[in-house]
Amino acid sequence: DRLPSESNAPQILKQSAGFSTTMWLALSSSTWSDLELGDYAERYLVDKFSSVKNVGRILVGGLRELSVRVWINPIKLAANNLTIQEVERALRSENVSLPAGSLEANNIDLTINLDKSYNDLEKLKQLPITKGKNNPVRLSDIANIEFGPVSEKTLFRAQTKNALDQKTVGIGIYARSGASTVELSKEIKKRIEEVKKTLPEGLSLEIAFNRATYIGEAINEVYKTLIIAFILVVTIIYL
Repeated sequence: DRLPSESNAPQILKQSAGFSTTMWLALSSSTWSDLELGDYAERYLVDKFSSVKNVGRILVGGLRELSVRVWINPIKLAANNLTIQEVERALRSENVSLPAGSLEANNIDLTINLDKSYNDLEKLKQLPITKGKNNPVRLSDIANIEFGPVSEKTLFRAQTKNALDQKTVGIGIYARSGASTVELSKEIKKRIEEVKKTLPEGLSLEIAFNRATYIGEAINEVYKTLIIAFILVVTIIYL
């Protein structure tokens, strides 16, 4: 309760300390936007892969969270004799959701919320900044309002032989502490095949990185070395 309002909620994770991702999956599309991909990954895919045995954490890479961008026109702002601070106060005071009390009756305890938040872009455009004698100055009179990402600095791209620079969101999978990377990789591959059957048209889900591949190659090299050593020992003994 003492955290700043802008901070994220604390998370409890089950993963090996200092361990990097076991796998990276690429959710790609040539028709969906970055915002739509990120929204779909968070809504549907995170939970589906989190439920796989021995998964400790799911990280969505390149996520561009949906937000409302308000672009103030300084000329229109000055023409209406307004300041940025007044616009900010109007947005904060009018776009809020607060508890207004509770209702108790017959073993029922309900919380009453005072919801003044805007969930529609057109309604937000009509938000009154000042209430003059004639017509009130609304947000759309001094600014352009549109949906956009929270940050423009986040970018994730995937390239394949068949497609270059597709819009992509990465899904990083961390193994739970003590779990086998190879076994987890097998389980994730099974889940990928299940998920592919339910993907909307225009989306593709592929493995971009698999640590189990390198572990498997390392194990094969060990076996090769042991076989070569065994052959050399037998050859030396019988020569």
